[in-house]
Amino acid sequence: MTLARRLLVGAAVVVVTLVAVVVVVAGGRLRDRLVLEKSDELATSARLVASSWTRGADADSLAQRAGAALGYRVTLIDSTGVVVGDAEFDAPARQRLENHATRPEVVAARASGAGSSLRHSASAGDEELYVAVRHPFGVVRVSITTARLDEVVSGAQRDVLVLVDLGDVLELDHVLAAATAVAASDPVLVGGAGVAAPDRGRGRSMLPAACGGTRSCRARARLPASGAGPLPAEVALHEAVE
Repeated sequence: MTLARRLLVGAAVVVVTLVAVVVVVAGGRLRDRLVLEKSDELATSARLVASSWTRGADADSLAQRAGAALGYRVTLIDSTGVVVGDAEFDAPARQRLENHATRPEVVAARASGAGSSLRHSASAGDEELYVAVRHPFGVVRVSITTARLDEVVSGAQRDVLVLVDLGDVLELDHVLAAATAVAASDPVLVGGAGVAAPDRGRGRSMLPAACGGTRSCRARARLPASGAGPLPAEVALHEAVE
């Protein structure tokens, strides 16, 4: 594998690792932020529904209408924990629901006026974000499936990956060009390219063009490099004749 390719692979590994870390961390933080913001929104919706739950009102009808208008699951729970209205369950199905008195968000709402929890729903069978507020008749609870939040996070992560992939392509092109230039300029990496190979020919082809072909010129052409050792006797003789 050439140096240019090794540099390119190394850069790609670093970029992919960094992108993966950024996407995972950013996705987790985005989801946490969405949960907080959605909790506030659900609390506001729950208080709105609570203002409409008056004496004589049909709790089941109210839950159905409010759920359709808000786009959330609205559940009305009486003071004993019995579900008296639910936007996602009709009367026969609602009567089969478990008592909700011990649900975390219901317990918190009764104790402090409001409560929330992020947990698996035994009724709906998925993970939901619940927010409940205390009411004179019991508790009003509004919830949303976390799958909707995950869709937002996944969409944001895909957008990040698309942008980063485009940037990676451009950046890696620069890296490859730079690595190729570095490799091409280094004689050792390209097998001695750029270093003149010694002329191993014989006769006059080894003599400089200005040389007249005299014996002394030919002798000087055969001189060893400086510091390579004593001159041969033949060379010394030719020099003395001159």
